[in-house]
This record gives sequence, C-alpha cells and structure tokens, in this order.
Amino acid sequence: MKNGKRELLIGAVGLVKGSVKNGGKAMVAVCNELEPEFERTKFLNDAPFDTVSIIVRYGTKWSAPELGRINKRHSELEAAVEVPMSEVRMLEESKMADLLKKLTLEVLVEVASKFNLDGEVWK
Repeated sequence: MKNGKRELLIGAVGLVKGSVKNGGKAMVAVCNELEPEFERTKFLNDAPFDTVSIIVRYGTKWSAPELGRINKRHSELEAAVEVPMSEVRMLEESKMADLLKKLTLEVLVEVASKFNLDGEVWK
C-alpha cells in the first residue's frame, strides 16, 4: 500500500445470473498476498498509473486478460478477465483464491509486458 492507497484492486461483476460463494474473501486474500511484492520490487514506480484494478467478469467462458484504459482521475489501469460462472460459483475459498491468484498473475505479466515494467516476479 503506497500512501494509504492500494496498488492492486480486484473486483467482480456478473455477466450472467448467479452468485459466487467465496469470491469476495478470496479477492481480499489475493490482494493481501501479492501487494507486498509491488512494494518490494517497486513494480509500479515507472508506470503511468499507481494502481492495477482487475475486474473478474463472471460470464460463460474463459478469456485472456484484457488491458483497458488508464483512469487518470484515480491513476488506475483498468484490466478484466472473464471466467465461467458455472465453474467458479461453488468453489471453496482456498480454491477460489488459487484461481484468482493465477488470473491476477496473468494480468500482471501482461501489464509488465505492455508498459515495459520488470515483471519477473509475476512469472
């Protein structure tokens, strides 16, 4: 956390009807686990944004990470990835956290590649 502001945010949105049992707890766990690495490696020091904001879209398919625009007002890079609601809705918290960590690492590798940042720690 830099200046009291998170450097990694993970949220979710449903594209189809349903709810995910342990999504929220798993998202917080992944942020808490990975965020210290942002500070240790100074990952965002040379980035044109202060925060990576990932939206997990609960939909019908698996998708590759999509990097969106930089929200200048909040200095956030917007990113998203879609996962099938039917496959994740009843996952146990630890399995959901493992899945979210894998997806987050994929997004961070893409971010490092696109913005020429040192992303070795994420590989």
